Amino acid sequence: MPSTTFVDLSRFQFARTAAFDMTFPALSVGLSIFLVICCRGARRLRDRSAAPIWSRWGSTLLIQG
Repeated sequence: MPSTTFVDLSRFQFARTAAFDMTFPALSVGLSIFLVICCRGARRLRDRSAAPIWSRWGSTLLIQG
């Protein structure tokens, strides 16, 4: 069984950081655009069922509505 070295741990940390830095911004931008599109359509149709979704995720992503 090979031993874990400092270089292996550094590579693992970099891989984890790189994966997070690529995934999180894409999810947050995509979710905010999705919320804007859905809630704008709900407001246009005067459908109040989207209000709880908008208030929960809009405040989490700091979207003013």
